[in-house]
Parts: sequence; structure tokens; C-alpha cells
Amino acid sequence: MRSRARFNAPKKIIGYCVAEKDIDTLKTAAEAFEAEFIILGKESAGQIVGYIAGFNGFKENTVPSPEVPDKECLIFSGFDSKTLDRLLDKFDESGYSTDLMCVITSENQKIPLYQLIKNLWAEHEQMNK
Repeated sequence: MRSRARFNAPKKIIGYCVAEKDIDTLKTAAEAFEAEFIILGKESAGQIVGYIAGFNGFKENTVPSPEVPDKECLIFSGFDSKTLDRLLDKFDESGYSTDLMCVITSENQKIPLYQLIKNLWAEHEQMNK
């Protein structure tokens, strides 16, 4: 069964360990799509993805993360597929790219950010073998 993203959620682009040089590009893209742009640092690695996205029912995790990835990652919330495709086209036009991107799903909203990034990196490596 396929997980469904929360399309009724406010549009957000959540960036983890985003390079300083890319922040303005991502802010501009977020503004163009009327999305909130959230920048996270390594201190957020242990937070549950649903909490980070501001979904109801998730609480702040006060337990330190056992892992702190240094991989840049973008997480999208509240975008339908057509709008997300247009956003990704805008990234291509601006020259922005990153290896790790995902949409929040009913499954990945329940896990800590570090685990999501670890899973995405494993998928990325598998696909690039």
C-alpha cells in the first residue's frame, strides 16, 4: 500500500544541513510557492519528522540523537505532485541540487530525522551502484 502525503498540511520546505550558499535559492523557491522554509541544524537530528513538520500529535523529543548525519537533505510537506514537480523544475533552473530529498509520508513522519536521512542515504547509494 502506498503512503499518502498530507496535502492539506501547510506547504513547507525543510532543509537539514543546507549549505550557506544555497539558502537564498531555497528561500526564493519557497516564497515563489508560498511555502515556509525551515532550516535545521544537527541539533535537530533526533526530532521526529512529524514534530519538525508541525503535525498535531507529535511532541518534542528531548533524548539526544544517537547519530548526527552531516548529509544535506530537503523534506517537503503539503505539496501535491504537480506543484512539487514545478518546484523541482525551479531547482533545476537555478542550478540547485542535493542527493537527498523526500516527501513526508504517513510512515516517515513517525521516525527521527537522523533515521530518515540514514534511510534516504541507503536508498541513494543502492540506486547509484
